[in-house]
Amino acid sequence: MATVAPTLVPLPRLGTLARIEVDMLSADPRVAKGGIQAACEHLETRTPKASTRKRISSALSYQLTATDPQVRRWGYKAIALLQSNEHQPYLRNQLAGGDLTPENRTWAVAALAGMVEDYREVVYAVGDQQTLAYDLSSGMYGSTRDVGRAVDRAIGTDNPLSHQWLGLLYGDGRIELPASVLYELTACPYPEVVEYTIWGIRKRHIHGASVVAFDPVSLANQPANVRRWYCRLVAQSPPDRNAYEAQVIDWIEYEKDPLVLEGLARGLHESPKDKHWRYVWRQWRSTATDPFVRRALGCRVSAQELARAERDRAAGLRPTHNVTTPLDVDRSLPFLESDPMPFRPGRIVPAAMTIHHLERLEYNVNTTHNNFYISGGSINSLQGSGNQVNTGSTHNSTADAAAALNALADLLRAQSRLSSEAAEAEALAAEAANDGGTPDAAKTPFWVRVRGLTQALRAGNAAIDVSQDLIDNLDQIVHMLPPQLR
Repeated sequence: MATVAPTLVPLPRLGTLARIEVDMLSADPRVAKGGIQAACEHLETRTPKASTRKRISSALSYQLTATDPQVRRWGYKAIALLQSNEHQPYLRNQLAGGDLTPENRTWAVAALAGMVEDYREVVYAVGDQQTLAYDLSSGMYGSTRDVGRAVDRAIGTDNPLSHQWLGLLYGDGRIELPASVLYELTACPYPEVVEYTIWGIRKRHIHGASVVAFDPVSLANQPANVRRWYCRLVAQSPPDRNAYEAQVIDWIEYEKDPLVLEGLARGLHESPKDKHWRYVWRQWRSTATDPFVRRALGCRVSAQELARAERDRAAGLRPTHNVTTPLDVDRSLPFLESDPMPFRPGRIVPAAMTIHHLERLEYNVNTTHNNFYISGGSINSLQGSGNQVNTGSTHNSTADAAAALNALADLLRAQSRLSSEAAEAEALAAEAANDGGTPDAAKTPFWVRVRGLTQALRAGNAAIDVSQDLIDNLDQIVHMLPPQLR
């Protein structure tokens, strides 16, 4: 018998826009993807104010040229939910060759279909062909008028990408699928199809684990991405959770993959719990060490701690929770509560940042160029430029950035957990030394990296952990920043 999952209890982090922004600005793909996912959930579960959309759009601009395909994929969904027509040129560019990942292209089509009258014109214009997967994905945010026929065709084919979209459209409530079809989709040999179908079952709250073609006992035979969503599906539903209590406890104790544990943790944390499950939840919160799992259980974890855990994991080290160093971004990043600074005339802007604030602008996008130039007192044009545009502005600071950054690197090297930050400071120092000690203010990419490093260190309370010397050093570097970046 199918079970009905209760309404989910939102994670506290979804109400913290500052935390979402910090995650979205991360250079670590897993952290950035999680931030964009949280932003999407924030946009889906609320009616955000214009200022909130503006902040999310501004943070998203840093990830539009991400190399990680999952980060780009979630970026397309965020664009669709933002309903931001200014991203149309970016989507067209991605379909024209900026993103060749098949699944990602379907998401770009999904976003575009919600913005233009006929997305097919764009598909043909970039030299692509209309596919069944495009027919399906266009119904996610665009018209569902023709999706019904596409669903019938997809069910009768053996096209994994189309089957993935069946699970996505079902989960979003855009189509209906009988339990028998859901069962067959979860029995197919393609893990991505099984994963997306379970995602849809979990999101719709109509069916429970009974419509999945395998049970918890045989879950170990499934890949991590399938186990992740199955665990979350079972954990979020009290009837399923009670029926498979022994297996859930075993998962908590013996599952090794942190991605699977994160899914299980979110399912348990976000759902109603009786006295027994509240005890299990609290016990797990007190013993979990992986910061992604701890955050999923409702603990406060900073983006810097998440990024450090990913570096440790890549190096084969076990993540640990440093209880003596609270890293609460809600308190340590008050600057994120203000609206992002708009672009200014004559300012050099990295390509990844040119999508936000393009209202009232006419522009040409050239994918071979890394920077754009904004000109005119009324900011009425945006033209592709070469790799660097000199606006004629100068940086009047007499301080030596190379020396200050080298000093910062020395201070950071004294802390083993800040080795990557030390390497970044050293690289910036070398770049500054090659440019006369203190690069001109027009070298915006350099100064943006400098600002990012100082903000990351302050966000993680690194200065307090190390010494007053580091605090003074950071203050000195911040004063060197061009005025528009302070």
